[in-house]
Amino acid sequence: MKDTPVEGIEIPDELLEHIAGGVLSDEIREVLDKALPLLKQKGTSKERALEIFSLAEDPRIRADTLAYIEEIWDTL
Repeated sequence: MKDTPVEGIEIPDELLEHIAGGVLSDEIREVLDKALPLLKQKGTSKERALEIFSLAEDPRIRADTLAYIEEIWDTL
């Protein structure tokens, strides 16, 4: 397969979201950015934090939330 130039090609938001995985809403990210440091400060393990936030009903929000926790936990 030949290399295909992609410069200048715009990917629609819906397609980009499917490629890159979901993106947390500002509201959810704000809650996580406030709650996670407090949980860690109180001695909550990452595994327990993942367990707590795995209760989200929407599977996409749940997956994005858990991925975000995995991504930032060690930096808290």
